[in-house]
Amino acid sequence: MDKSALQTLISKAKGVAEKDCTKGSYAVLSAALQSAETVDAKADASQDEVDTAAAALQKALDGLKKAEGGNDGAGDNTKPGADNQGDTGGSDNGTNGASKDAIGNTGAAVGVIAIAAIVLAAAGALIMYRRRRA
Repeated sequence: MDKSALQTLISKAKGVAEKDCTKGSYAVLSAALQSAETVDAKADASQDEVDTAAAALQKALDGLKKAEGGNDGAGDNTKPGADNQGDTGGSDNGTNGASKDAIGNTGAAVGVIAIAAIVLAAAGALIMYRRRRA
């Protein structure tokens, strides 16, 4: 069994900084990384398990979205009621810096997390199936 591709992806994923990504896409990466590390540590992992974990981790890496604005944390402008310390100017139109599609972005993050959960559940089901057959 060859784990080299999985190990390369694990190293790449560990190099991703949480602050550089959206919370939703980083959560998906974190879950896929944890699953991949579990498979990598498993001495009797099958090649199918390794390939499935590598594919899920690659998909999570490909799905990473960069955090917007490069805000240093002073005044999160995407939350209602934020103090806008990080605001770069312009008029306050009552939105506290929240974009019109803030709700849409939240919904998109939920979808990404749901897909990651489905992938992890499928990987778990595959592992259970193979253990019962053995």
